[in-house]
Amino acid sequence: MTPRKSLGLLAVLTLVGLGAVLASCGKSAAPSSPSAATAATTEPGTAPEPEAVEDPDPPIDLPAGATLGDALPKLPPVHPRLGSGLAGDSARPARGCADQGPSGATLVKQLDLIVATGKTEAPQGVLEVCLFAQGVARTDRVSGTGKRFSVVSAWPGSAVQTYAFDEPTRTPTSLPPERAKVGHDGAGWATIVATGHPELPVLAVSSARFFDGRFGHVLQYQRRSRVLRGVGEAAQWQAFQDQDFAVVDLGHLQALCDGRADATPADRAAGQLQAACDEHLKLAETSDLQAAEHEKLRARRLKGLDLTMRKPDPDPQALWLGQAKASLAAGEWQKAFETALRADVACGEAVAEAHSVLNDALRAGKKTPAKLEASQAMAALCEPLPDKPAPKRSKVEVK
Repeated sequence: MTPRKSLGLLAVLTLVGLGAVLASCGKSAAPSSPSAATAATTEPGTAPEPEAVEDPDPPIDLPAGATLGDALPKLPPVHPRLGSGLAGDSARPARGCADQGPSGATLVKQLDLIVATGKTEAPQGVLEVCLFAQGVARTDRVSGTGKRFSVVSAWPGSAVQTYAFDEPTRTPTSLPPERAKVGHDGAGWATIVATGHPELPVLAVSSARFFDGRFGHVLQYQRRSRVLRGVGEAAQWQAFQDQDFAVVDLGHLQALCDGRADATPADRAAGQLQAACDEHLKLAETSDLQAAEHEKLRARRLKGLDLTMRKPDPDPQALWLGQAKASLAAGEWQKAFETALRADVACGEAVAEAHSVLNDALRAGKKTPAKLEASQAMAALCEPLPDKPAPKRSKVEVK
């Protein structure tokens, strides 16, 4: 090739390259990896052309020191979340319930509810309710629980109400002294339940269990409850429902009969193991039949039949649910609400079937529910009281 032709070719190539550079101005960079279709049609060693994109918006003219976030419009207000976002000091308790428990007590549970305050500057506020547990010295472990529970309600502003349950106690009637040394300790626990009712927002239930009976096979349960009634300064923890019932622990009798449970030397010397076998045989013959009768009674009550209280009543929780539905049908929504709430006391926790009736009653009364942060665990309606399963026991033998 002659020098003249070489210079001509070089000039053409230079113009082509310059045109490609000018054509690429204003286009975005090529993607980091080509698509499969592009890669299949591209020769090795060459890069695919970038896809055409729209020109970016012109830069925003910001004052010195400002960021892009400063130029964005304000977001719309969100639903107030408990613990923040409520305007004004009057929307919150001046002092939280967690800081107002008894000296030396432990916070067990806290409920935060959004309630109406009746104030124009802060129409909604936070009601805090706390449950505390406190240890109690006990010399007799069978007759006491060693625990005392208290509740504190702190309303928006400065209104506070406190109630302390007494330590549950019960003196056994037939538990032999030697059996009291074999781990038949009383036990106590408690809970607080959000009801949804704006003027009856929280139920507190203190529960206890004691052992009794010739073989320590009778479990005596106690439930004591208080309801927070009213709003703000006018609210009070008022007595609501007490419930006592007994459960026979057939499993413990069988284990004692088999020598697997907490037999003492006095038990063995007195022939108590065979006596436990005889007691188990006697009670087992009737327990299944009674449980079947209780279930039949429950089915009738939940259908609105047999709604008269028996003494003692094996299934008051089903009775109260049946009565509550009848009151609701008669237009007595407040009565229906408080009657259904008694099922929570009988079971010692929030019951799904009961709270379904509570919600229906609030709708019938055109009441705006007090909203609870997050969700509340619900349990199924507990068994008729005498059929409640007994807790498992570990083998303890005193020598």
